[in-house]
Amino acid sequence: MSAKARTSLILLALALGLLAFIVFFERGTVSTSEREGRKGRVLDNFVRDRVTRVEVQRKGQTTVLVRVPANEDDPLDVGGWRVEQPYAAAADQTSVDSLLGALEWIEPRRSLGALSAKEQQAFGLTRPRYRVAFVVGGKRVSFSIGGPAADSGSYLQLQDRPLAFVVGKDVVEAFDHEPADYHSKELHDGVSMLTLLKLSLSDAQGERRVERNGSYDWLQSPYRSLAAGPAVSGVVNGLDGLRAARFVETKPKQLAQYGLDTPSFTLTLNSKAYDKNAKTKSTVAQLVLRLGAACAGHTAETYLRVNDGPIFCAADADLKPLRKTADELRETRLLPLDDSEIRGVRLQAGQTELVLEEVDKTTRYRLLEHGRETKRGTADVYALADWYKALRALTIERFEPVADKSTPRPEFVRARFDRGKELVAYVVRLHEDPSGMLATRLDESTRLRVPQAARELLAPYASRFRAKRVLDEDESKFTKLVITGSANVVETVTKSTSGYALSGPVDGAAQRASIDDILRLASKLDAVRFVADAPQAAHGFTNPYRRVSLEYKTGTAARTHVLVLGAVSGDEGRFAKLDDDPAVFVVSNALAQKLDEPLLSHAAPSVAYAELSSFEISAGAHRVRVERDAQGSFSMVGEAASQARADALARALASLHASRVTGYGKPGAAEGMDRPEAKITAKLRDGSTASWQFGASVPGSGEPHVYLRRAGLDVGFEVARTALDALLEHKPSK
Repeated sequence: MSAKARTSLILLALALGLLAFIVFFERGTVSTSEREGRKGRVLDNFVRDRVTRVEVQRKGQTTVLVRVPANEDDPLDVGGWRVEQPYAAAADQTSVDSLLGALEWIEPRRSLGALSAKEQQAFGLTRPRYRVAFVVGGKRVSFSIGGPAADSGSYLQLQDRPLAFVVGKDVVEAFDHEPADYHSKELHDGVSMLTLLKLSLSDAQGERRVERNGSYDWLQSPYRSLAAGPAVSGVVNGLDGLRAARFVETKPKQLAQYGLDTPSFTLTLNSKAYDKNAKTKSTVAQLVLRLGAACAGHTAETYLRVNDGPIFCAADADLKPLRKTADELRETRLLPLDDSEIRGVRLQAGQTELVLEEVDKTTRYRLLEHGRETKRGTADVYALADWYKALRALTIERFEPVADKSTPRPEFVRARFDRGKELVAYVVRLHEDPSGMLATRLDESTRLRVPQAARELLAPYASRFRAKRVLDEDESKFTKLVITGSANVVETVTKSTSGYALSGPVDGAAQRASIDDILRLASKLDAVRFVADAPQAAHGFTNPYRRVSLEYKTGTAARTHVLVLGAVSGDEGRFAKLDDDPAVFVVSNALAQKLDEPLLSHAAPSVAYAELSSFEISAGAHRVRVERDAQGSFSMVGEAASQARADALARALASLHASRVTGYGKPGAAEGMDRPEAKITAKLRDGSTASWQFGASVPGSGEPHVYLRRAGLDVGFEVARTALDALLEHKPSK
């Protein structure tokens, strides 16, 4: 090696050595720039991240907090703080952060400079209330806090420099804490549902024991039943998140003073514990939580202890999720699985079988009759999710013990929900029963009384997995609507350039808003749900409620769809089927109600103002007659000229609009047309006549309404009472 190369290597080694010394030396010290950044603060050498020790002496007792460095071999270990005196324990990070924050932000109200011995005594600094010290960058810094100042602050004196200040009372409050306040409020290292083996809750009610068996949680005591996953998770998660409200004592000698010699409640949790060095091997770890008496001096708190650890107080509100009864821990859902847990389904009723399987991130269905496949397809993700949701919403109404010698009832349907190769499938069976539906699940011996809806939801039919959209037409292409109702009443609506024309029981203009609503709902028709692959007697299609024909045209090509509505389906709507598709679904009440309303325009009772020639209003023994003169103005006949009154009556008659069309056909007795309250007869300018009768009040209509009939229209109307009042207010008084 040349002399030049050796010199270069020597210089490089010296440079690296100097750099290492600087890094080592500077790592623990406070730099000049850091001091500059803290100008104006009482503790200009306090750098939070470099502080390694804090001491607070209060009331003759010293609390010592020491920083614990992070374990470089464990990426999850971020270090923390420990209490070193007056006991050894992990520190509460929140309390330590609050203390460090207070030290970092101490600002003087007044600077006093150096104090004389007499001033130190007068300001309470010879026997201070608090002595505080911290170590930063290897240097110990300390100060004292004396008595209160006149401006509600307190005196503070630095020990390493002859400086004193007046600081705010918030500084004093930051140090006014018992050593116990710095004790960690963590009760354990954490628990998880993933490693649960056994859970026991014991109190005056007895023991409730849950054990994991065959990938299910089973309530084994006080009776055997499938346990509710959410309820068990609620207990475990409540325990995992439980924090103490305060630390009481490290090593108690007398448990009786805390009520822990005879606990009021005990929770025992057995979990799998894995060795970090051999993750495949597990042991059983046990956590025992005991609750004692109410905490002295702290309402709504209870003494507790975990295993043989310290005594703490915890808030009763935080302990409540742990106190589950046996009935609360029992699974009451017919399907207790989440969507993500289900890998496949098999429904079997007699010789009919429906199979759902996951294939390439989709769910495929197959329907088999006597072992022969009759249908197959891809399940709509939303329909599948809705089905699972509806099944989970079914709750068990009653649990019925089974006598040992009772005869098993024949199965109506068997449902198997696969959860993957290594997990036990969930199996539920429905049984016919004279008083309703019964179910059994897994190997649970108890019979489950379930709602009748379970029968339909678990019936093996494929159409339930179809997309909800059953008709998808552009409503702007609509040309014709035909509705056939009860008693074969047929309404035909035809679209024209001026609107919608109605022909049927009554000819005239159709109610545009009603037609628009029907087209909006029917052109993009969504099933509430599918209920069967083919019609059954209960669906009510033998005598349909409504038959609806919808015609759409694009160019010269016309498309006609026929929607048939049957019986009522609970409070959801009505059973329906479309075109030649045998699948039965439910349409919404919104559409069914719109199809129930007569489609005649609500303006049908009115007559154009310009068409009126004369009219007469009669109510009882009173008559009012109005005529139009040669100049086109209206006037009262037989009374003093009053064109304004006469014109108001004419306009009231011309604006007579119905609030609702009640139905086609002759008036019923309830309409009161045999003894009408008022009659109007009008002569039109084309020589024809028109007449109206106002009948009885409409019962229960909210805003007062009366029945109305117009001669020549075999249809009933409801009009607001105010419309009749506008016509009757002009009758002459007695």
